[in-house]
Amino acid sequence: MASSPFMSKIRHLDNTIAKWLMRHFYFIFFQIILVAVFVYWFTTVFGVIDFNFRVPKSTLTEHLLTAQMTSLNMIVLLMIINSFWLLYMFNCIMRIMHTQRDMSYTLSRMRHQNKPKNTPGKNP
Repeated sequence: MASSPFMSKIRHLDNTIAKWLMRHFYFIFFQIILVAVFVYWFTTVFGVIDFNFRVPKSTLTEHLLTAQMTSLNMIVLLMIINSFWLLYMFNCIMRIMHTQRDMSYTLSRMRHQNKPKNTPGKNP
């Protein structure tokens, strides 16, 4: 049973709107969260750096603790950068998936439109 052109346009609009929401809304939402985390971390790092300069390194314990704070901040920075990278990779994967879905939809429409019609005197 052939679908009407109106229903085909509605399906296309639904697919386009869903694609827009997936591409833009969720990724922008997660990017805003990651940027907020990064800004918070960045502002607290200034306090840690200032603390590292103010602490006298007379004892071994104080020296080890300041080195530990610096190392921990570097790990947090790398984890935040890794989160941005994973979000970028996930976005690329989603774009490839949507492109494949669009190609499948277009090819199935073309296959349906170019299907030969059965004539009464011939066997299909």
